Amino acid sequence: MDIRNLFFLFVLLSCSSAFAQLANNDIKSALILSFNEVSLSGSKHEAVYLNMEDLCLTGSCTMQQVNALFGDLPAANRNISTFLKRQDFTFNSELSTDSLATEILASIDQNPLVQSFMQRSETRAIEVHLSLAKWLTTFKDS
Repeated sequence: MDIRNLFFLFVLLSCSSAFAQLANNDIKSALILSFNEVSLSGSKHEAVYLNMEDLCLTGSCTMQQVNALFGDLPAANRNISTFLKRQDFTFNSELSTDSLATEILASIDQNPLVQSFMQRSETRAIEVHLSLAKWLTTFKDS
């Protein structure tokens, strides 16, 4: 196998491994971060979101570590975060993060917890979408 074929094999394996992570754990983390960022920023519970954000920005954002912070969340945030944690996601990682965010949110928008969350303000769905796209970009780039 020449060096060029070896390089392409490496790139292919790297992409599939990144897709596997993005398809489930990163999507769950991005969703949990997005919903809590929108809900908790500027509130008295903002520190809980900031702790989650810090974990994920430093590269140690495992579902187990994020889950350990659920106990500090307000009940509604804990419920929606638990729902998101239990989902299994598989999406085409070749989509733009904006399109991926749209597809992910469409896949959960019939859930009563999600519907209730989104209906709390006129701009909440847009805020969650923008936050989700931001976090998906962060995870894709890492």
